[in-house]
Amino acid sequence: MDVVKVAYGLTETSPLLTVGFPSDDVEHRCGTVGYPLDHCELKVVDESGQIAPPNTPGELCARSYSTFLGYWDDAEKTRASLTPQRWFLTGDVAVITEDGYVKIVGRAKDMVIRGGENIYPAEIEDFLMTHPDVMEAYAFGVPDERMGEELCVWVRSRQPGAVSEHDIRSFAKGRIAHYKVPRYIVFRDDFPKTVTGKVQKFVMRRMMAEELGLEHGVLRFDDLLDAGKESLSGELERRQAQVDCDDPCSIQFTSGTTGLPKGATLTHHNVVNNMLMMAGRVGFDAGGARICMSVPLYHCFGCVGGSVMAPLHGNTLVFPSPVFNATASLQATQDERCTHMYGTPTMFVDMVNLPELERLDLSTLRSGLVAGAPVPFHLMEAMISKLGMQNSVVAYGLTETSPLLTVGFPSDDVEHRCGTVGYPLDHCELKVVDESGQIAPPNTPGELCARSYSTFLGYWDDAEKTRASLTPQRWFLTGDVAVITEDGYVKIVGRAKDMVIRGGENIYPAEIEDFLMTHPDVMEAYAFGVPDERMGEELCVWVRSRQPGAVSEHDIRSFAKGRIAHYKVPRYIMFRDDFPKTVTGKVQKFVMRRMMAEELGLEQ
Repeated sequence: MDVVKVAYGLTETSPLLTVGFPSDDVEHRCGTVGYPLDHCELKVVDESGQIAPPNTPGELCARSYSTFLGYWDDAEKTRASLTPQRWFLTGDVAVITEDGYVKIVGRAKDMVIRGGENIYPAEIEDFLMTHPDVMEAYAFGVPDERMGEELCVWVRSRQPGAVSEHDIRSFAKGRIAHYKVPRYIVFRDDFPKTVTGKVQKFVMRRMMAEELGLEHGVLRFDDLLDAGKESLSGELERRQAQVDCDDPCSIQFTSGTTGLPKGATLTHHNVVNNMLMMAGRVGFDAGGARICMSVPLYHCFGCVGGSVMAPLHGNTLVFPSPVFNATASLQATQDERCTHMYGTPTMFVDMVNLPELERLDLSTLRSGLVAGAPVPFHLMEAMISKLGMQNSVVAYGLTETSPLLTVGFPSDDVEHRCGTVGYPLDHCELKVVDESGQIAPPNTPGELCARSYSTFLGYWDDAEKTRASLTPQRWFLTGDVAVITEDGYVKIVGRAKDMVIRGGENIYPAEIEDFLMTHPDVMEAYAFGVPDERMGEELCVWVRSRQPGAVSEHDIRSFAKGRIAHYKVPRYIMFRDDFPKTVTGKVQKFVMRRMMAEELGLEQ
């Protein structure tokens, strides 16, 4: 065999993606799997989906004429493997070298995570097979109580007894990182394989776990107690003594976009007690709930409502996907037998309208928490009838209040779940005040003010904004227009500053107006929200151009693209020569909103 070429591919890519050249040197034949075939696009992406630099490991993705149509009669698995842009996610961890060759480092699912360190089995196998007495080597992870996983290798020597465990360790010492030296080295003459000759590592893993008496995810209670002893216990006590419950524990930035975001400073006392009150209201204090976390952790809803609340009472959090995906959320609810679901109204709109909803078993789902925007009646009815969330509750809060102020009761009727944002939490004072600062009667709109254990310390390093939001009596001015009903429930009827909430994202009209008026052909622009069944609200702008026909809707969208966040690009762009105004010249946005709702056939 004077000419040997290496190749790499998968069944889904018909099959080849890379093939070496007959002229390749030995290093390229052995150290890589060849060069991409003509008309085949390959890229390596990191965990965030960004393209990784040369020689940096990540998941290999492929797009070409050879990409398969999909998995027969399995749309779900097809969607999981093929992006809308037709990139096939191979599941292999690879690097692309500076000269364009591809190296396969391992399978993403085979990666061993030992104490937080990533170990790629293919690297270990390639290294061990450079030992003169090793014929074959296969590396995989086995469960470990302390490290999460430990590395195990099965070795076949060229001659029985030609190499020992000590020889392997000595050979590895100093040549590979210490954490990559296998914990378990086992000698075998054969290996479990498929009919096509591929090694079955999952069988090896199971056999080793049984042989070593390991059980994945299980700790002996005595070992758990021992982990907190010795030097660690003294350090823990030292740090506990330095922390007071009223010390700041979190600076969470509000989504203020008309200026710099404000850092709301929250204390241990704020967030822990807020979650104790919420848990008691919803029933999480009983423990044992399995919560599908569809909301992001960077927001107070997930950060406090999820990661703080769950361990307080022994509840489980299930994370269905890195970013919200309706299919993934419902699939995880079925697979992990979730009892509760967190989400915004927009998320639930997507979930109740999924075509594949009928085939899923959501019989364990009974309740959940919905917040971030008002909940339409038809949506709540669909959540109950299609998802089985008979005991779901609505909630309202702000970052500055840690976050929740009101939460409904599981026993609330549909009118209270949809027409209000719930009932004040225990030990939380709420009042609605008129323009003179006097308490408004029941069912009378005014600014909602809150005072409780959960009120934030203030805005980090911004005394002026803190004074503007917190009165000397520690009343927090929410900026929301609300009414408190005669039975004590709260309704949010508007926003003092006309903020638009689109799918849980806050959009401030002044920011959009200021941006659009930087366009050379725009003289005036006014932004406001109009009702939308899926997103809650969509952004609409009325524009007056400097010359009739000087600017089009397409021009506005092109101008905005890449300059402002995608969700801030207006859904509706209308051109007007005049605007409804008061006698003092102030634009009446509520009139614009009503006119647009009628013109577009929208209902609040």
